[in-house]
Amino acid sequence: MHGGPSFSGLERSLEELGSFEERWLPFLDVSDVIVVGQRGIGSSKPNTIIETTINFPLDREVTEEEAAVVLKEACAKEKLFWEAQGLDLRGLTVIEAAADVNDVRKALGYEKVIIWGGSFGSHWGMAVMRSYPEIVERAIFRGMEGPNHTYDHPGHLWNVYKRVAAEAEIAQQHFKNSKFIPVIRGSHGAINAAMKASEKFREGIFHFAATGDMSGLPDEVEMPAVNWEIPEVVGKK
Repeated sequence: MHGGPSFSGLERSLEELGSFEERWLPFLDVSDVIVVGQRGIGSSKPNTIIETTINFPLDREVTEEEAAVVLKEACAKEKLFWEAQGLDLRGLTVIEAAADVNDVRKALGYEKVIIWGGSFGSHWGMAVMRSYPEIVERAIFRGMEGPNHTYDHPGHLWNVYKRVAAEAEIAQQHFKNSKFIPVIRGSHGAINAAMKASEKFREGIFHFAATGDMSGLPDEVEMPAVNWEIPEVVGKK
């Protein structure tokens, strides 16, 4: 289940030398591989890809509230464009996309499927699991987005890291004796240090965008390592 949403088909990927052997053959060694297209893009008709421009000031940092206003305005403009073309956008949802996966499964005669997806594909996959849990044998996700959202805003992701770190500390106390789950030790502090280390680089980027002067850009930014400590799992095999 492709990310994006931006899947345009396998043709371009398979044109790359070695792409089939590296990306697809390992899967085919253990199962069938079915790639489901996404509604509204790629070979789907109508294709709703649209070019748009979102203008943000380059001489200062844009607040989350400002970005939300600009994005909503752009989306509203694009929505009006497609509605003027007679397109009903109500069918272009992740709920309908999950139904597409189930319809493909039924058409090909599979009782259960293993779903694999990344980025938007993880969001899409979780929609399949919610709507059709009985058809999912296993799920493999990477670059995960949430089941209720599909955002990649750095500030939002930072909040996720903070929640994970806090929950890991609680889990560490709760499972103190059993050591049943992996615990992230010191991740919050390490990630916070990394953010601070990149602050000078970010300021240099804004200065360069506004003035063309590159003197404010450091040669490199040192990013502190996150200390991931995975305790041993104790219990019956």
